[in-house]
Amino acid sequence: MCPNADTVGLHGWTAVPVDADAIFEGKPYLNEPTPVSLSDITWPSDDPIVAKVQEYAKEKLPIET
Repeated sequence: MCPNADTVGLHGWTAVPVDADAIFEGKPYLNEPTPVSLSDITWPSDDPIVAKVQEYAKEKLPIET
């Protein structure tokens, strides 16, 4: 048992309703979701650091990894 029940609620480890209407109380989206084009997504491999890590991993790790 937790020594201080208030810390459980403080850090968010409490039960929440499964019903979305109960969570959002019937309110609409704050921002209406819109489609995102694939060309607008930055892929991690486009980052030079990620490319270097991948290169290192290919050199040093077994292919199964």
